[in-house]
This record gives sequence, C-alpha cells and structure tokens, in this order.
Amino acid sequence: MKSTHSLSDFGVDFLALEPESDHESDSADVKRSKRLARREYRAKLNLLKYQQSFIKNDPPFTYHGEANATTFKKWVREVREWKDRARLTTNQSLRMLGKYLGGQAYRFFERDVLDLQKDYSMTEFFEQLFDYVFPPDFRMQQRQKFLECKQEPKHTVRDYLRRLRDLADT
Repeated sequence: MKSTHSLSDFGVDFLALEPESDHESDSADVKRSKRLARREYRAKLNLLKYQQSFIKNDPPFTYHGEANATTFKKWVREVREWKDRARLTTNQSLRMLGKYLGGQAYRFFERDVLDLQKDYSMTEFFEQLFDYVFPPDFRMQQRQKFLECKQEPKHTVRDYLRRLRDLADT
C-alpha cells in the first residue's frame, strides 16, 4: 500500500507523538487501532529518514537567475530529479529550493514563496521564475532567430539541425 504524506503530517511535534503501546486491559479493537497507529508512525518515520538521506545527496546546482535557456532547463531537470529521488512533496521541495537559488532567482523566490506564500505547483513555479528572469520578448527573439537560421556552407546538416532544435526547445 503506497501512501502519500503532506508536510503537515510531519509537524513540529511529530517525533513527540509516538503512539501508545498495547495494554493487557485493551480490547481487541483498541489493540488493532494502536497497532495501526504504530505502523503508520513507523512508515512516516522511515519516509522522513529516507527523505533526509536524499536531500543532502546530489542536490541541484545553484541557479542565479541568468537568462540562459540551457542553464535554466538543466536546473529545472535537476530539481525535478532531486525532488523525485528524495520523495518530497511539492510544498517540501518548494520550501527548500531557496538553498539552490541565488541573485535574481532568489529575489523571486523570496518575494513569491516566502513573503507572499503563493501556492505553486512545480510547473507553475518554474514558469513564473522563467517569466521573472527572462526578458518579456525572449520567446519572440528565439522565434526570430529560428526563422532567420540558415545552413552555412561551413556547417554540416547535422550542425544545422542541432541549432534548429536548440532554438525550437527554447
């Protein structure tokens, strides 16, 4: 049985709330519910241990908000992989992303996530960060570069296709 836990499941007093053990005077139903509570507690504790071990291992690099599509895409990919490996919820990962942001990107994070406490999905966060960091006409610039892209005699067809794909992906 796979269960998902929200950040609120691991409240400040999570570790202080270890379920009671069975007593001889407990009825069968009470013993069953206590056993279930202990099992859920241990599952949450194991998930928390798992998450803590992966959060520190191979985190994403720090993105400083440079308007470079390749760097931004690489950072987004690393964040998604880090989130999945550590089995973090969206809220958990968004709260921790500040560690992996600097400069202009951190200013966006500080304003939208910390101060305004906007409730983003990961995709919405990445889209809003992109819009904040990149110039408003970035996509139009890329489209224009795509339309003006020509194969130079000194370049192979493979190089030309690679250039077109790079422009199309941004």
